[in-house]
Amino acid sequence: MDLVMETSRMPAVGETVLGSKFTTLPGGKGAMVACARLGADVTMVGCAGNDSFGSELTANLQREGVITVNVETVTDLATGIASITVENGENSIIVVPGANDALTPEKVRQAEKVIQEADVVLLQLEIPLDAVAEAARISKHHHVPVILNPATALSVTKFGAQGGMPSHEQVQTFLQLKLRDI
Repeated sequence: MDLVMETSRMPAVGETVLGSKFTTLPGGKGAMVACARLGADVTMVGCAGNDSFGSELTANLQREGVITVNVETVTDLATGIASITVENGENSIIVVPGANDALTPEKVRQAEKVIQEADVVLLQLEIPLDAVAEAARISKHHHVPVILNPATALSVTKFGAQGGMPSHEQVQTFLQLKLRDI
């Protein structure tokens, strides 16, 4: 779940500032929802907490046409969240993976048929790296292209991805340049 706060300026360390707006959004799954809205058959493999955010996120994916039979509800971890602070269109994000950390290579292997039948596999680095690697391995074995969303700035080629969807900050990290320098 994305917890989005808008403010006129970011706080300094130890400082409290007032925000102007707060919203909760079913974030982190935008590409899946967009593909489903365009008519693609989309299946999510992952984990959600047994809490209100997990129920809300899973229900939202289902309303959007995403198949969620491979989303496991876990009881020992809360649903993952992103705390997003926005100042004049620029953001800072803290991600707490929560139940996303419960996705194991074994759980990925249980979804091998879904991966095998996919036209493309979209991975993100907000799940454990061993689960990402297993999904990429299975995809490669079945000749299914992989697109990696580097939620943290790591090399997309490490996982055999043919492309990625980096953010502004991730591009700067990859290139070791400020975007205004390009």
